[in-house]
Amino acid sequence: LLRYFLLAVVVAGAFFAYSSAFPQRASAAGCTFSISPTTIAPHGDFTVNVQNLTVGNPSEYVIVYDSSSFYTVWTATATNYSVTVNVDQLFGASSPQALGGGFQIAVGTVQAVGQPGGEICSSIGGNTITIDPGLTPPPTVNLSASPASISSGGSSTLTWSSTNTTACTASGSWSGSKSLSGSQSTGSLTGPGSFTYTLTCIGPSGNDSKSVTVSVSAPPPPPPPPPPTVNLSASPTSISSGGSSTLTWSTTNTTACLALDSWSGVKPLNGSQSTGALTGPGSFTYTLTCVGTGGNASRSVTVSVLAPPNQLPEGKIDRVSCDDIAGWAQDPDTPSNPTAVHIYSDGGTFVGAVFTGALRSDGKPGWGLSPLPDFLKTGTHTISAAAIDSSDSSLHTWLGSSGTSLVLDCSPPPPEPIGGGSGPTRAFNCIVSSRSFNIAECFHPARILGYETSAGFGYLASDILMIITGIAGSLALMFIVIAGIKFVTSGGDPKKLASARSTITYAIIGLAVTILAFVILRIVQFFLKI
Repeated sequence: LLRYFLLAVVVAGAFFAYSSAFPQRASAAGCTFSISPTTIAPHGDFTVNVQNLTVGNPSEYVIVYDSSSFYTVWTATATNYSVTVNVDQLFGASSPQALGGGFQIAVGTVQAVGQPGGEICSSIGGNTITIDPGLTPPPTVNLSASPASISSGGSSTLTWSSTNTTACTASGSWSGSKSLSGSQSTGSLTGPGSFTYTLTCIGPSGNDSKSVTVSVSAPPPPPPPPPPTVNLSASPTSISSGGSSTLTWSTTNTTACLALDSWSGVKPLNGSQSTGALTGPGSFTYTLTCVGTGGNASRSVTVSVLAPPNQLPEGKIDRVSCDDIAGWAQDPDTPSNPTAVHIYSDGGTFVGAVFTGALRSDGKPGWGLSPLPDFLKTGTHTISAAAIDSSDSSLHTWLGSSGTSLVLDCSPPPPEPIGGGSGPTRAFNCIVSSRSFNIAECFHPARILGYETSAGFGYLASDILMIITGIAGSLALMFIVIAGIKFVTSGGDPKKLASARSTITYAIIGLAVTILAFVILRIVQFFLKI
């Protein structure tokens, strides 16, 4: 609006300058405008008629009234345009300028003249409006209906007022003389349809007329019958195989009910019924459809039947020997299928997996592991076995013993006594390590004479070499530190720097050789079990 106001002020200045230079000028081409009437009473109306507009002109047209802030802006969509204005809109009802005097009107485009689309309209019959205080203001009439829309059989109230009038007459859907102001009911109106009420009032300066229309809708249709409703439930909705559930239902606005899906037949409008024993796993759907005058409705409920609970496998370990490990196992859920058995030693070392095979003489599916892995044939081992569930491999049953020992001992017999005979065997403990130091045992006469002599010297030699590599590594690190001190304290002396470089070079080489020797020694210890 501010943009339009500023443009209107600029255009108005140009209009009024143009009008002063060429008053009462009519143009053979271009837009024109006329004013009717050119003399009005105080607070009166006047109409501006604009013709020969350029439709499609990219600019908007504007009517400026006495350079005031009130103006009319529009875009030409037709060649003619008309607008009626009351002087109170321009100056205010209490302004002296609205009670007498004169003012000019200018019409043209918002676009400046000389620009594309710019145009000033020429006036026909003058562009000045005179307000004559001696003229009586024209009559005015106001008429309203409340409410304007009613249902058939209802009524509305007409309210009216007028100014500068001496008499009023009703026409249309009412008639007769009416007071200059008042109200009146339309009375009961029957629809559907519309009723127009017109009030015409006259006065010294003319007449005015207003109309109002009351719309009457058709009578509402009777309400439809209520729709049927069905409620159906099952308790419980989840059961074990062989169990049953109770169906309960209720309805409203229904006349008949029919059962479908997992049950059938005509059912009462309200009631309950057992499903009977259901076998699973599976699901059973029960549907109840009922009809009434308002339509039909259906509800369904599903009863889930669970499979029998899972049973864990069972079995025993019957035999643990250096030749085989054997027993029986069976999964009660799948008794005809092989059952997997996992065998372990020493509480967690996996030995192997086997499956049950043919039935034994006692009618139980047997299993066995033979031959045994080599590592079970040395030392003493505790044997355990687990039967794996056929439906869930994460489930298992640890198999107990059927009276046999679960300890497997396949150790070789003890060595013969020294010098033969039945005397006790002399045990030796030749250890030189980080945990103990018993070097005297390594040189016991029995070892020197040939009994485990190599093992004794092997431990001794291994640990002596470990001590030597440790000392060599420590010396190499010490020389590296000494070389660093020489570098720091050399003061830039070339001889001292050369000596430091030589020292650190040999120290690093020595450290590398020591590390390599240590690695080789550890590898030898690992493979020789020293």
